[in-house]
Amino acid sequence: MKYTNLFERIGNIVLCLFYVFVILLLLGFCGLALWVDFLWSVSIYTCTFLFLLPGVVILINYLLGKIFGDRYRQIGWILEGESRIYEVIKTPKYCTRSMFVCFVEAFLFVLLIIRFIFLFYVKDGHYIFTIIGLIGSIIGVIICFILAMRYYKQSSLRDKYKQKIERQKNKQVDKFKFDKYPDLLEKYNAFKLWNSKKHTTFENPDEKKHALVELEKALDSLALAVFNTFNEKKPQLVVKSTGEKVEWDEVINKPFEELSYMEKLILVRLLDRLYKYVLPKEYYDYKEVKVKKDA
Repeated sequence: MKYTNLFERIGNIVLCLFYVFVILLLLGFCGLALWVDFLWSVSIYTCTFLFLLPGVVILINYLLGKIFGDRYRQIGWILEGESRIYEVIKTPKYCTRSMFVCFVEAFLFVLLIIRFIFLFYVKDGHYIFTIIGLIGSIIGVIICFILAMRYYKQSSLRDKYKQKIERQKNKQVDKFKFDKYPDLLEKYNAFKLWNSKKHTTFENPDEKKHALVELEKALDSLALAVFNTFNEKKPQLVVKSTGEKVEWDEVINKPFEELSYMEKLILVRLLDRLYKYVLPKEYYDYKEVKVKKDA
């Protein structure tokens, strides 16, 4: 993540160049319409070099992504994710960066073909610029198309996964039966109430301090109630993501007074899962920290 600021700056530079390109292109069309050859020539030749820019940036992003891993590719300007330019242009939901640049490159490719044909009628000897632009735009279109298709495939897989999760949530499951434990329900509601205020912006610092104190009290009260309710029964717990079965004593193996904040939170979150007695994600973090600490 130390590269974030650097590549954000690069992204801003690329964005500025994109706007410069658009302005030059408009000037070129004005020059062509008004038969101002100097204005047309300056703008179209400058744009020819800028045609290469998207393809080069994508290629550099891809190579650096191979070196630094997937995390870098989330920082790049052209690759997957959100971008400032798309906040301005308001592209459709599935029109990703790669697709958008692919369309731009294709449009420029058509313009360069027109320019190439135009050169046969106006013998100004600048074929090399147009040929370079044609090659650059072809490379840009191919790379953008590959990235766009890959992103579309990933988006489809994510959508299918989300739909699968939603279907699982909608199934009839054995939810925690609070009606058997009214004392737990009351303390659980109190905890949820104060927990919802945790991220509230308080004008008075004392109010925030009071809310955090009440949240800590509610956590202790609910954790103690859970501990007293289940410590005798010692139900077997299940790690939801892996299906691994864990004994109660493996998670809670000491008197309540000696439990850490994380252990109390695990007790509380046991009630907040979709299935009964399913360990929350915090158990992983706690277990990992505990192992490292013991090691």
